[in-house]
Amino acid sequence: MMRNHDPQTMEDGFHTLLPKVDQVLDDLIAALDDPINSIIADVLVELIGDSKRPEALPVLIENLYSENRGRREWAMLGLLHWNTKESRQALRDARHFEFPSPVMTAEFQELIERAIGPEQVWEKRNKRYR
Repeated sequence: MMRNHDPQTMEDGFHTLLPKVDQVLDDLIAALDDPINSIIADVLVELIGDSKRPEALPVLIENLYSENRGRREWAMLGLLHWNTKESRQALRDARHFEFPSPVMTAEFQELIERAIGPEQVWEKRNKRYR
């Protein structure tokens, strides 16, 4: 259903998977690595972000640094949804990531700042000790 070109069928597939995302997480992660699914990768990352299985966290962090803006945004929203110490730290760490393009980097940093707010004084101090 998710690979169908009909938007309504894709939407139905999404809502069919959403309640059982933890059960199908391994399949979603495998599908994300399949180049055939590049068109629906954003949707796969969105579904993975709704999982609470620990295997989802590294996938979300990896996609946070994707050159695909949609994947980045859904990964960020998934990490916000997780709201764990690890997910919040991943978002804070992403603040200083640089993409090959300065424009892309600026957009990414703006996105992160809108999501988690400006860098706090304590973060700047802690950065010196890493």
